[in-house]
Amino acid sequence: MERLSTPSLAVKFTGNASEYFRIWIVNLSLSILTLGVYSAWAKVRKQRYFYGHTRLGAFSFDYLADPVVILKGRLIAFAVFAAYSYAAGLSPVLNGAALLLLLIGTPWLVVRSLRFKARNSAYRGLRFDFRAGFRDAAGPYLLLLLLLPLTLGLAYPYVIAKQKKFMYDGFRYGRTPFRLDADVQAFYGLFLKFSGIAAGLAGATIPVFAYGLSHWGTGLAQGAPAPDGAGNPLPFLALGYVFAALASFTLTSYLQAGMNNLIWNSVSLGPHRFRSELRFASLLWINTSNALAILLSLGFLYPWAAIRSMRYRLDHLYVLPAGDLEAFVAGEVEAVRATGEELTEFLDVDLGL
Repeated sequence: MERLSTPSLAVKFTGNASEYFRIWIVNLSLSILTLGVYSAWAKVRKQRYFYGHTRLGAFSFDYLADPVVILKGRLIAFAVFAAYSYAAGLSPVLNGAALLLLLIGTPWLVVRSLRFKARNSAYRGLRFDFRAGFRDAAGPYLLLLLLLPLTLGLAYPYVIAKQKKFMYDGFRYGRTPFRLDADVQAFYGLFLKFSGIAAGLAGATIPVFAYGLSHWGTGLAQGAPAPDGAGNPLPFLALGYVFAALASFTLTSYLQAGMNNLIWNSVSLGPHRFRSELRFASLLWINTSNALAILLSLGFLYPWAAIRSMRYRLDHLYVLPAGDLEAFVAGEVEAVRATGEELTEFLDVDLGL
């Protein structure tokens, strides 16, 4: 990647686990007591904390969503799901028709969700925006999905590449659009390596399960004696589950690190670029130890894990300015004010996508 003469500007996350724990425990308690109604306010409190502790230079980001708007969106989503479930129970024909309507409406849902998130995010008082339309989303989120069964899944990296390009090319800060220049070949390379790792992990995990299951058939489950010379299969089954869990964390961490680096190292905002330096091994350790800590603490270490994960991701993200970033931001603010493009009306639902 091209090296810019201007020094990179690091994104910093200053969140604290003890502070976030107090927010999290109040959010959880009130959400339970109100049967989920408070969850909309809980989301806003959480997002405002994380945004407010994400700093670029001397300034932090802002989350501006209205919890009432989010609650409306969740009620609408619940109503749609309830209607779909009711239709599915009446007849297979209605079930198919309802499913078809949901699929056709997917581009609309995606655009509305991305637009809501962008327009309720701000940096230095200037909101982000998402300008792509529903027709633009129909290709990557509807038509291209038809390629998956036709190619037996081989088109999956291509579909993901087109979806990511639609998303990032639609975002803008002020009047300047973001742009994603990642090649489709890069996505195929990432998923090819992912498939190779998955095959290797499956080769190590399946034999352990197979050995345990071969000594734990239906007859044994009904109290039949174990075959002569057969040991206790439970250790092998337990070991198989451990292998499966580690395999899951390995694959998830590899894909997270690879996709994050691929995207951000290919994104630009006008003349400015970005760099992500997530490491697979570090992310694997964080994800695995976080899950173990949450499990052993019965969930009470979730805030610590969330802060730890966010800090690692953001502290390894950099902005590569092509010039004076302060002048660029100030220019965007003035340009938006001069053209009267400040956003005053928003979609009155958050669909939670």
